[in-house]
Parts: sequence; C-alpha cells; structure tokens
Amino acid sequence: MKIAFVSGPFESLGLEYLSAVLKADGHQTKLFMEPCILRDDGVFLQNDRLHNIFDCSDYLVNELIKYQPAVIGMSVVTDYYQLFLTIARKIKKELNVPIVLGGVHPSAVPEEVLKEDVVDYICVGEGEHAFLDLVSRMKQETRTDNIDNIWLADGRGIIKNKLRNLVDDLDALPFPDKDLYYRESNFFRYTYSCMTSRGCFYNCPYCFNNYWKKLYSNKGGYFRRRSIDNVIEELSQGMQGKKYTNVRFCDDIFNHEKDWLNKFFDLYTKEIKKSFDCQLWLKAVDTDLAKILKNAGCYLVELGVQSFSEGVRTAVLDRRYSNRDIETAIDSLKSQGIRVSCDNIYGIPGENHIHIKAALKFYLKKDVSAAFYGLRFYPKTKMIDIAKEEQLLNDEDVNAINSGKGASLFTFGGDSLNSGFLKIHRVLFLNNFLPSKLILKKIDFLFNLPTPSMIIIQLQKVFFLLKSRPLKIAGERVKIRLHLYVQYSFLKLKHIISKKIEKYRIRN
Repeated sequence: MKIAFVSGPFESLGLEYLSAVLKADGHQTKLFMEPCILRDDGVFLQNDRLHNIFDCSDYLVNELIKYQPAVIGMSVVTDYYQLFLTIARKIKKELNVPIVLGGVHPSAVPEEVLKEDVVDYICVGEGEHAFLDLVSRMKQETRTDNIDNIWLADGRGIIKNKLRNLVDDLDALPFPDKDLYYRESNFFRYTYSCMTSRGCFYNCPYCFNNYWKKLYSNKGGYFRRRSIDNVIEELSQGMQGKKYTNVRFCDDIFNHEKDWLNKFFDLYTKEIKKSFDCQLWLKAVDTDLAKILKNAGCYLVELGVQSFSEGVRTAVLDRRYSNRDIETAIDSLKSQGIRVSCDNIYGIPGENHIHIKAALKFYLKKDVSAAFYGLRFYPKTKMIDIAKEEQLLNDEDVNAINSGKGASLFTFGGDSLNSGFLKIHRVLFLNNFLPSKLILKKIDFLFNLPTPSMIIIQLQKVFFLLKSRPLKIAGERVKIRLHLYVQYSFLKLKHIISKKIEKYRIRN
C-alpha cells in the first residue's frame, strides 16, 4: 500500500521509524512537507499575514492527489495542531482517504482530536507496531476497530482500545528511514539525527514526558537504551554514501550511564569519526565526561537550566541541582573547548525579573550562549495544574490549550510572551555587538527602556545560531533554510500560475 506522511519543516524521527517499519513489511512511503514559510521555528521572521501569501498547502494537496495514497499519517505536536487540521480539511475535500494522527498532542487529548470529522484514527503512544497493524488490516479489508493503541469514532461514540506495552527491545526496531527526509530537501542532508535511547528519568512538569510517564504507568520500563553495536551500525549504514557532516544525538538525557558512553565513544571514534552535539543532564557533567566528549568530537552541548532560581527549580520544576552545579558543568565543558548553550524558560510561576537578571549576568560573565523560551503549556502536563492553582489559567484557557488554539511556535515563542520576554532578548541581542562588561553595567538601564519590537527576537534567533555553533554549521543551516524557502516559494508560484492557466482555458 502507498502511505503518505505529512510533516512540517522539521525532521521527525517518529515518522522515520514508522516509515522503516512499513517498508520492511512491503509498503511504500513518501513524505509531503509543508515548509511553513514565515511561520516556522527556524531562523527567519514569523508573520502570519505573509505566511498566508506563501502558504504551500494547496500545492501539497495537489501532490498528494498525484500520489494517490491509501493512508495519510501525521505526527502532531500542540504548536502545529491547528495548522495540520487546516491541511487535513483541504485534503479531505479532494481525497477520500483515511487520515491518522499520532504524536504527543493526539495522545494527550484523543477525545478532543476525534471531535474533528477529518480525523479518522488516532494512534495513542508509541506507534511502530500499532500503525503497521492498522495499515495491514486496511490492506486485508478486515476490522480496524479493535487494534491496541488505535482510537476512532463511529456512530456509537469513541472506541478506546487498550494501550500496548512500550517497545522494550529498541534493537528489534529497524533503523529509521533517513531517505524519507533526505530526498525531500537539502535542509536534511547536513546533520544526522539519532536517538540512542527513549524516555527520561526526570519529571519536569512542563515536558511531554510528564504526561507520557503517566500514560505508560505499569507498561514496561520507561527509560530504554539501545545496544552500542546497534547504534554504531545505524550510523554506519545511514551515513554511507550521504553528505552528512555531523551528528545530533537527540536523547532527552544523553549522559545517563557513563560506562555506556565510554564504551560507545571507543567505537564511535574508530568507525564514525563525525563531530556531534547533544543534550546533557548538567548535574552529571564533570571534567572527566567533558574530556570524553571532546575526544569523541563533541562541539556543542545543550544544558537545560530552565530557571536560575534554586527555589523555583526545586519547588516548581522538580529539578534538583544548585547554581554551583550549573557553573561546574559549564566550566568543565568550556575547559575542553566545547561550546555551551543554556536553555531557559521565561514565565515559570514564582520566577521574577530578579531571577532573570541574575541569569543574564551569569551567562554574560561565563560567555556562553543562552536561549530564553516562553513557557508553553502542553495538555495533561503537571504545569497546567500548577498554573491553575496559581490562577494563571482557567478552564477556558485549558480548553484552548487542548485544542491547540492561540499557540505560539515553540522556538523563542510560548504562551507567556510579554514585555519582559522582549527585554531579555534585547540584552542578548546587544551582547552580540557590545562588550559583555558594558552590558553587565547597563543591564538595569536596558531593562527600564521601553519595550522593543518583536523583530528583536527574530534577529536574536540568527545571532544565537551563529554564536552557539561553529560558523560553518550555523552558516550551512541559514543557507539551507533560505534554499528551502526559495524552493517552495517557486513551487507555490508555479502552482498559482498553473491554476490561472487552467481557469483561462475553461473560460475560453
């Protein structure tokens, strides 16, 4: 059977694994990408009005008609849920084909999603086996209403099938189908994204893992890791004959199990020999680990600081480490020449401008890149309960979150954008041009200035990218994103012209 996947301009390892499982069973897969021009999480201006002019969804639907898929799958996060619904409605007007939604948003609020008549099925939780079962039943033209993890609505209501256990042996899964994205655009031909594990040991209230753990309670061990040989084999096969120049390890916590890392990098340095970046749990970072990472080719580490207030981190975020731990992690990595980028969340209940200024001063002194993201509320996470207790959200707000309405895009965006958020980015932006010592002296003055324009955030995106990554890698990302924009803008223009010609022919 032909299966089509609809995606935004970002690589989804989830879709790549689904594609690999389907191909192994003899099915065909193809990706159809909505580039979200001027409405993406990349490094360029977001403008909904201009996005509507360059919207490529009509072109996407036209290409789907040519492909004639038997099933269409979409992996959806809350930030893009409404956009994907719009695309699904356009598809249904032209094609009578089942649409299946999966991912963290449909898994969290399946009843809400199934209210939409353009959604035929929802895959709740991990989807490799469930989606394959669904496609196989469709091919055999047998019952599809009794498949574990699959929910659907019929005339009697919503059919809620039970949840199967988590995939325990990750080595048993086929390697992700990198060709799915690689053949679509140059944008996906530079960095090889890989996960060596699934799950997270921590319980941050704002993260999807917070809900995912509750969903999978008593359904197997939550944290699972692949064997070293399996990961090395994937990288060797996946990068063979391709243009990839670096690797991104997308694990929630890459530095769990230090012995595993030691053995892994012994092989990685011999057989892969590519530079890489990763995300680390900062409390487990020391000089020994930094040396191991540097010798293996690490050029960038992302640390999730989130708040510079120890009280807020402990009481609200359940992240138990001190500011001294943050400093130790940064110093250890910088001592080995590894670039450091610190992620922070703006708008956490209990945090104030004193904490924000303390964080900015610390990052300026340490000369590390810092990204501040607006707090995003995701369905069924503990952060929503915390915000309701603090009377920051009411039931109407929660309903809007569950329906994905009014969501800002997640990179440098969020639900808590206000003047303070913009002032943070003014400080970070000016630090690209002025000495850190001068910024530190004038930080109170800069905060008291009138609120700057949103353009500050857009410009800071570019400078953050250039500052946090080696120039070659950052420049390549900017160049390829521009290529993506030009490519799809041209296709949009071509589509418009063909429609005009068609109308002209009909009239004459």
